[in-house]
Amino acid sequence: MAFSVELYKEVEKLEPALRSVMRGIMGELERHREEQAAIARAEFIHFSFH
Repeated sequence: MAFSVELYKEVEKLEPALRSVMRGIMGELERHREEQAAIARAEFIHFSFH
């Protein structure tokens, strides 16, 4: 993931329910970032060959 070690350490200090929510949010942010990167690559490939 694209998050710092320091952030992971801070999340680990949270109570279990809040930690779970934060991990879920971080996972969604990473998934969204990966989707955007894939779209950008696909657009680059599409336009570079046309």
